Amino acid sequence: MNKLKLKHILNIAIIAWLVIWIYYLAFNWEVFSINLKTNLGFAVIGGYPFVFFFLIGLLFLILIKYFDQSITIRSIRKDKDTENRIALLEKDIELLQMKETLYKMQSEEMNKSNASLNALHERLDEMGGKIKGVEKDDDKKSKTDEKEDKG
Repeated sequence: MNKLKLKHILNIAIIAWLVIWIYYLAFNWEVFSINLKTNLGFAVIGGYPFVFFFLIGLLFLILIKYFDQSITIRSIRKDKDTENRIALLEKDIELLQMKETLYKMQSEEMNKSNASLNALHERLDEMGGKIKGVEKDDDKKSKTDEKEDKG
């Protein structure tokens, strides 16, 4: 069985309070209509004590209901704030994951480009070496040709 929430208990208490007092009022009108003089020590007050206690009790139950409702609203607001904060953090995590993926893709591209550049440099070094070899051969040939022409 589900636990009764305080809200339901207060609603039942208010209804029971009203039913009991209205039932008592209906069958004992004379008691409610009695005007009693009460000495408070510093003054004498005249009034209807049963009506007074009925209203004080009803007001007390309504105040308790109001405070329970305000606590419930605060709790709901706190839960919603927590849900919003969690949703924002999940979005932040998603953005960070996307940034990480983008960084990995850029790193892979840079590594490919770096490898291509290294291969190109090696090829250029090879070509440079061949050109230097050809130039040395040409220099040797021209020197030998010059020696032969002189000799």
